Amino acid sequence: MPCYNNEKSFYFYFIVSSVESNREVSICTQTGSYQILNTVPITQTNQTSLTFSVKTCKHARIILTDNTTSFRPAYIIIIGLWTKHQIVSRITTCFSEKFTRCLYSSIETPSVLSCSEFRTFWVSWNANITFGQGDIIGDNITRSEMLYNEVVIDFIGIQTVSGDNDKWTFNSEINDTIGLNAAIVCEGEDETTTLPDIPPNCTCSCIPSGNHWDYLNDLNLTTEQLYLHLKDRLTDLKASVSINLKSTRIAKSKLRCADDNRFVSRFAGVIGSLVLVAVAGFIVFLDLVGFVIKA
Repeated sequence: MPCYNNEKSFYFYFIVSSVESNREVSICTQTGSYQILNTVPITQTNQTSLTFSVKTCKHARIILTDNTTSFRPAYIIIIGLWTKHQIVSRITTCFSEKFTRCLYSSIETPSVLSCSEFRTFWVSWNANITFGQGDIIGDNITRSEMLYNEVVIDFIGIQTVSGDNDKWTFNSEINDTIGLNAAIVCEGEDETTTLPDIPPNCTCSCIPSGNHWDYLNDLNLTTEQLYLHLKDRLTDLKASVSINLKSTRIAKSKLRCADDNRFVSRFAGVIGSLVLVAVAGFIVFLDLVGFVIKA
């Protein structure tokens, strides 16, 4: 998970629609840190899913974790992440506070988010950790990964990363199912407020240490599961070390003539050209002579 060191921090508003009161509740958060939605742990409410809509110019992050300090262990769902060559959505499973003990599973999802309109998604964590598009749980699955005993889900967090255009809407039932955190409600606010010089809250371990793949030895994964978890990383690694033989200097040099500005070389070239022209001209001359005789 990246750390954000912006010079300015922003408050953004995540909107929870209420059908009964016909009003909207704005929820404040700061860029670069997760804002926890619920006060009652999920293990006490037996909540297994969540639906939401989001409008953002970058990617959206949802974290499912067992604590509100280090945010590890956790499942991190990232929707619409811009990479070097494509836009992907990803499920990241982190087993400890060490950044190296995380599994990544990505899928290409072009145009999954929008700056100008809300897009609706759902997340469930019943048999697997799964998310998809639309407001019907289980339909239009985008990605699904297995649940691990090492990662307990008690708190749901959301994160803003792209500026004051970010807005989220949650079903009004969120108050009944997870117990909305009243401490993050911004009453009477209807627009973004800029707060200068507030340091971002970054609690992740950003410096990898040790062997990146040591933790896989403790998970008792099958060969197929290992392949699925390592597929994206192996594909990126292969692309980074592969060499296109047609683009090497040696291959390109074979398609170019070497420059030789010596007088002898030029003289030889001129003489050769004259010989070729003379031979071709002599053949044409003989043809013309034969044609004149026949005429």
